[in-house]
Amino acid sequence: MRRSFSKGGMLAENILDCPEQRRPEIVNDRGRQMEARSIKTIFELHRMPQLFARLRTPNDNPFVESAFGTAKTAPGYPDRFLDLEDSVRYFKR
Repeated sequence: MRRSFSKGGMLAENILDCPEQRRPEIVNDRGRQMEARSIKTIFELHRMPQLFARLRTPNDNPFVESAFGTAKTAPGYPDRFLDLEDSVRYFKR
């Protein structure tokens, strides 16, 4: 399920309850909407680092999206991971 980068979405995912050092890093593809000042302001306000894909590498995103799609359709893929360690255990298996 996709969620917007609104404060409501961050509250629903309990992101703002995480200590700052455990908040997610935002990695995106340099699209205009992700470089917009309003999005940058939200991430800065909540101390969530915003990282960008490598310059002039438009093929990075499709490969990552394909890998996510394959993982999510695998039998036994959980609806949600409890924490980072839970997800690492799943993918190591």
